Amino acid sequence: MKTSCLRFLHAIFMVVVFFSLLTGCASSKLYKEAKTSNDINTYKSYLAKYPDGKYSEQALVELESLYEERDWKESITLSTIPVYEAFIARYPSGKHSTEARQKLAELQEHKAWNEALKSNTIDGYDNFEKDFPSSSHVPEAIAKIKQIREDKAWNDAIKTGTIPAYESFLNAYP
Repeated sequence: MKTSCLRFLHAIFMVVVFFSLLTGCASSKLYKEAKTSNDINTYKSYLAKYPDGKYSEQALVELESLYEERDWKESITLSTIPVYEAFIARYPSGKHSTEARQKLAELQEHKAWNEALKSNTIDGYDNFEKDFPSSSHVPEAIAKIKQIREDKAWNDAIKTGTIPAYESFLNAYP
């Protein structure tokens, strides 16, 4: 009786070992398939079936990398301020974070310049110059401020309509 009990336990043990090996092989096979395909859904399938598997930590890292690449391509395609801000918020130190910050800064500068042009005021150009002091548009902003001041001075001279007003204008703007 004791021998048959031992044989039975041994048989159960062997079945457990067999299924463990089988599961381990399946886990490795699916992970290798995910790695080869480099596909988000394959990694998700692996992690769904083997959340605590031998390769689960590495699969999570690789899946996050795939998500970042997918989101980066979408960011480049859409190329808007909110999209780049969201990308940077999700991947603040990711592979493309520096480039995302550069593109965001370019878009913000472009937007601010268009707003300055639209307002066409001294304050608008001054604010642009203060916010983007190294912009290639700064010389143009300075020229526009000068032109606005000169136009105002000319209109004031015309409004006054006196020789001293015209002389004052000519002295200020030879």
